[in-house]
Amino acid sequence: MTVSSSTRHHAANQAVAVQLKAATTSLHRQLDSHPLVRSLAKGELSKERHHKLLCAFHLAYADIEPSLLAFEKANNVKFPYAPRLPCLREITGQQVDTVASVAAHKTRSAAAYWGTRYVLDGSCHGAQILLPRIQTQFGTGHPSLNYWKLLASQSRYWPALVEQLNDYHDAGQVHATCLHAAQTTFQSFIAALSGEA
Repeated sequence: MTVSSSTRHHAANQAVAVQLKAATTSLHRQLDSHPLVRSLAKGELSKERHHKLLCAFHLAYADIEPSLLAFEKANNVKFPYAPRLPCLREITGQQVDTVASVAAHKTRSAAAYWGTRYVLDGSCHGAQILLPRIQTQFGTGHPSLNYWKLLASQSRYWPALVEQLNDYHDAGQVHATCLHAAQTTFQSFIAALSGEA
């Protein structure tokens, strides 16, 4: 039986997504087990602790986001990343100097870009679930809803992101770079939350 190129292409996409998930499962669990994240998922996070969580997220995005935007500035991306920092900055009142981070990540590869996007865009699925819970708990006018709505709105791009990952899976080093970027992204959020409980 002959396997069509379309079928092979679909299988490759699935393989990349599965491998990325496998490479980050333990880190994902570690992040989800943090007290702030766990309380958020249960709908038991106070407004004060919710603010602490978003401040930690701001710190993580400040480390990650500038390199994504720098990559996009130099490359044509079909569905650009939706920046979270401006929204988080408005909610938390924190400021960040991103110049150093942009300079440090000028050479970010496409594989690293999409590995990072895999994690950040994957989190948008969770935001769809969390959004109504946060609205119920804090009210429809709570400032943090702008962040959660932004994330939830990006979930529609997930199939296209998985499609893009196929472009970077066939060469060993490139694939390893993609996996490493996904792991590093999770580690950035874990590190940002390490001082919060």
